[in-house]
Amino acid sequence: MDNYFSNTGVLNMVSLSVGQLCIFLHVSLLFLVRLKE
Repeated sequence: MDNYFSNTGVLNMVSLSVGQLCIFLHVSLLFLVRLKE
């Protein structure tokens, strides 16, 4: 059971970091588009 919970914790951390990375890329893309105009 402990192993299962630690695995889900790692998955949660990975999904959170991936979500933050996607948001960061999205914001930087919008910023670049505004600079080009």
